[in-house]
Amino acid sequence: MSAEERFTKIENLLRALTESQVHFQAQAEARHAKADAEMAELRQLHKDSDARLDHHIEFVGKAMIRLGTNIDKLTLQVDRTAAAQEVTEQQLQKFISDVDDRFGKLERKKP
Repeated sequence: MSAEERFTKIENLLRALTESQVHFQAQAEARHAKADAEMAELRQLHKDSDARLDHHIEFVGKAMIRLGTNIDKLTLQVDRTAAAQEVTEQQLQKFISDVDDRFGKLERKKP
């Protein structure tokens, strides 16, 4: 093989190597751009999920406050009902006592 042929062969090899390097560099840049886009998407998803989570935490907090208020109202109503029941029980006992005093205690038949 002559020096000219060797030079042409080396030149062709360098050209092919350069083209191959350019091709691989383009692929690497494309992969890098895709990875950057995916990372940006992940960051946005994380940001969105944080916002949704904050919204849900706020919603649950408000619901718990409403629940506490409703429990307080229910407790107050139960206390009022118990007090009214006590008054009713006292009035019933007084009525029974008055009836017994006026008409005499009725003897109850034993079973």
